Amino acid sequence: MSDNQPLTKNLNLLLCNLQLFYQNVRGFHWYTRGNTFFELHQKFEELYIYLFEYIDEVAERIATLGGKPIFAPTEIQAQATIPVAQDLTDGTNNLRQSLASLQVIIDNEKEILAMAMQAKDYGTVELIQHHLAKQEKLAWLYHSYLT
Repeated sequence: MSDNQPLTKNLNLLLCNLQLFYQNVRGFHWYTRGNTFFELHQKFEELYIYLFEYIDEVAERIATLGGKPIFAPTEIQAQATIPVAQDLTDGTNNLRQSLASLQVIIDNEKEILAMAMQAKDYGTVELIQHHLAKQEKLAWLYHSYLT
C-alpha cells in the first residue's frame, strides 16, 4: 500500500501520544502512594498492559499504510501533545492526569476515524472504532471514580 501521508501523520501523532501516556502510566504504577494504592496500582497495571498492545497495533497500521512509525524517545516527546506526568505519588492526581490523557487520545482517534472513513480505509476505521469505544469507557470510569 502506498503511504497515505495525512492519515499516517495523524496515526503517528496518536502513536506518540500513546507511547508518552504509556510511560506516564508506568510511573503512576510505580510511584502511587496512599490509601488508594492497592486499587490504583492494579488499575494502572491493567492500563499500561492495554496501552502496550495498542501501541503495537497503531505502529503496525502505520507500516501497513506505507508510513514509518515514530519510535525515538526524543521525537515522541517532541510530537506528543500529552505532557510528561508530574507529581506521581498522588493517586487521585495520577488518575486525573490519566483522564486528561485519555481525552487527548479520544480526540486523536475521532480525527483519525473521520479521515479514515473519508479515505475508505476500512482497516484503520475498524482499528480506531474498536479502541475508541474502550477509551470512552475508560474515561467514563475514571471520571466516575473522581466525582
